[in-house]
Amino acid sequence: MISELSKSFDRYYVVGFFVPSLLFASLFLLLLVEFGVLLDTTTLEILLAEQTLWTSALALFSVWLISILVSAMNRPFIRLLEGYGILQRFPNLEVRRYHRLQKEYEETAKKYRDNLEVGVPDEVVARYTELLLTRRIRFPDSEKLVLPTEFGNVIRAFEVYSRVMYGIDAIPFWPHLSAVIPEDYQRSISAAKAEVDFAVNLFYFSFMLLLEYLILILASDSIRWPWFPFVLLISAWLNYRLAVNAAKSWGNRIKAAFDLFRYDLLRQMGVRIPKDWGQERHLWENLSQSLIYWYKPDWPRNEPEPEPESDKSKDHDDVQTK
Repeated sequence: MISELSKSFDRYYVVGFFVPSLLFASLFLLLLVEFGVLLDTTTLEILLAEQTLWTSALALFSVWLISILVSAMNRPFIRLLEGYGILQRFPNLEVRRYHRLQKEYEETAKKYRDNLEVGVPDEVVARYTELLLTRRIRFPDSEKLVLPTEFGNVIRAFEVYSRVMYGIDAIPFWPHLSAVIPEDYQRSISAAKAEVDFAVNLFYFSFMLLLEYLILILASDSIRWPWFPFVLLISAWLNYRLAVNAAKSWGNRIKAAFDLFRYDLLRQMGVRIPKDWGQERHLWENLSQSLIYWYKPDWPRNEPEPEPESDKSKDHDDVQTK
């Protein structure tokens, strides 16, 4: 049990959950002290000056409990920020951005094609390349898959990558693929995910602290730190931008995992490696349907590997000796 606890408290957990929880708990208590709800300033200075072991242990234990709660809420937090749930009831402004980007891309692509024979201007090449890359990182491959937030569309863009490239449905296949990914690459994915968790948690903590601040103002009928709400709003915006950029880095590692280790997964599943790209797409589409709907796959399995000749001769010699 203790070993499992130590594994859950690794450096990725510390970065993604414990550090944001520590910052939140510290500011939460400072607000209470500032408004005179919990302790007065003198009493707090005495407690900090004494630095008792019990006080430190209790503080760390409280932060640890908060981090566990935040970790348990990680999936709902991320899905809400992606745009699922209540945000789907509002107009999807991201669809308009998708249309604008798509329109500009089509216009630029036409200029690019029209000038191929005479030479494409450098600015057209640069803009065409930028738009092509932005379409793939910023949005999924279909308008119907566009979510209400930029963060959600960045994540959905790398979720559809394996399907567009190979015919692999990423959601049902990811638990299988992650089982064959080497540990060093798993750590790389965990490090990228920890950056996402860090930014997402600080984003939500900023609004939680803002809510606490407003409640304390109403309860005490006084205003302290008038600059504090602006700091929190700026913090929320900066952490949202950080979450978007971190999701791009996380997505690059997820996409590379499908590129590098999908054949390892086929070997573990006992499925014969396809000979060309067309066969591979058919294979993955067939296996994806099998995983989702429990269809029996129709792809041939690998034949058992023949026993090495050296082992056979050794076994033969052992028999003669006996």
